[in-house]
Amino acid sequence: MMNQHRSENAGVVRISEQGVVVIPVEVREVLGINGEDAFIRIEHVSVAKMIDEGEPTDGVESVGIVKISDQGVVNIPIAARRVLGIEDKEAYVRIKDISVAETNKIDDTGGDQ
Repeated sequence: MMNQHRSENAGVVRISEQGVVVIPVEVREVLGINGEDAFIRIEHVSVAKMIDEGEPTDGVESVGIVKISDQGVVNIPIAARRVLGIEDKEAYVRIKDISVAETNKIDDTGGDQ
């Protein structure tokens, strides 16, 4: 199922030092990917609040296409985190314009089964 035209906002979510975020279940349900691995396109990530130290940047970064697990776990690439000034830092990020890039069943390496 390709669902490229529908997009959703995740709102503000916590990002770990390793770049891990969880996309809320409500967003995954609207996109039709709750409970399954998929690839999503994230067009907008910005820093809402720093947890450890520092001030949030004013930057907005497009992450591109990333894998989302069946539990909604996504890893934001380090290049995007560097641009936003949150490499190796915990923060709250605002994620907007999430759309489904691929919902075919995928294996653990990210390839088609």
